[in-house]
Amino acid sequence: MNQEANIYIEGIPNTIRQDVPRYYQQVSSVDRRLLAGEPLAGRRILNVGSGRYLFSDVYFARRGASGTCLDLDPAEIAAARQRLAATRTAEGWDVPLSFTVGDGAQLPFGDATFDYAISFSAIEHIPAAADRRRAIREMARVLKAGGKLVITVPNRLNVPAGILARSWSRRMATYEYRYRPRELRDLLAASGLTVERFDAESLYLIDFPLVASRLPWLQKLPLSLFAPLSWGLRRLNSARWLKPLGMRMGFRAVKR
Repeated sequence: MNQEANIYIEGIPNTIRQDVPRYYQQVSSVDRRLLAGEPLAGRRILNVGSGRYLFSDVYFARRGASGTCLDLDPAEIAAARQRLAATRTAEGWDVPLSFTVGDGAQLPFGDATFDYAISFSAIEHIPAAADRRRAIREMARVLKAGGKLVITVPNRLNVPAGILARSWSRRMATYEYRYRPRELRDLLAASGLTVERFDAESLYLIDFPLVASRLPWLQKLPLSLFAPLSWGLRRLNSARWLKPLGMRMGFRAVKR
């Protein structure tokens, strides 16, 4: 993992990140960069589609935010609760996180409830385009005036990642919609939000346990074949003008 990635996992205990896939620890740096410098202490954050890992939730909560984790799948919420409870026991610390089972397209919260609404690699798994648009509008609705939405999704302009994602989705029997940067920006604007920042992250770590379990055919290819791709993806991380081609991209937008 590179130095920049390490910066964005500081404060996340080993019990939280130990079984989080290495590639996710890498690409999820964009989530935290989009909120870098924001005054999180004392703020309320809603994470739509939080899942079981709590990787970003703990990062923000350890910086003084009060987090609400929402997921449509009760099993994901149950696993997240267990994960946090185990960490409390092992680490001897607590963070202000609560858990809710709910639909991102119909949030069970009142208007102007949260200072931040975040959604990291979640809405792209909603099959219906109308529901994906509604989820963004719902996140905007529950924001206070001046509140901010931070959202990251897969980038359709990153062709190599798209090829791998299609293979992954077929094997896992999951749905994934890949956004173009301009498309997501327009959806945020249509929900009454003003975009403040764009960022993206490319993938250049190989998570061998993940490859072995999910994409075994890749193990048959010599690693030398990945060298040009690795070089190109590293360039995406270092060259700002190439950011729109990043594997995982997102925006920070404010509610006026």
